[in-house]
Amino acid sequence: MLSENKTVRQRYGDGYRRWFLDDYFDLIIWYDDSKRNLIGFQLCYEKLQNERAVTYKIENDRIIRSHRYITSSLAVPPKKDAQMTAILKGDADRLNPEVIEKFLKEFGKLEEDLKLFIVKELNEFL
Repeated sequence: MLSENKTVRQRYGDGYRRWFLDDYFDLIIWYDDSKRNLIGFQLCYEKLQNERAVTYKIENDRIIRSHRYITSSLAVPPKKDAQMTAILKGDADRLNPEVIEKFLKEFGKLEEDLKLFIVKELNEFL
């Protein structure tokens, strides 16, 4: 079941972020600075296998949607304390309906209206 990480680092000028996670999903939600208006979300899934991400973001009054693969890359050149960086690349094609079914079962304490909005957007990729 998704649980909320209450220690999300907030960045000045980037709005307010929430992060929910479990072994299968990461869900990051972005709000405006007032914390009232949703400005985007990213649902990452199949974290341990062939990780992909569905992203919904409002930028300059435009809605941007994508479904992409996630790859990790080490800092170049590799150093002792090198950090892995997630990189979105390539079109991940259609979303498997089982991802939505699993999300609905594991949404945890996510607000009902937010859950329904995310499911509506996920359906755009079926």
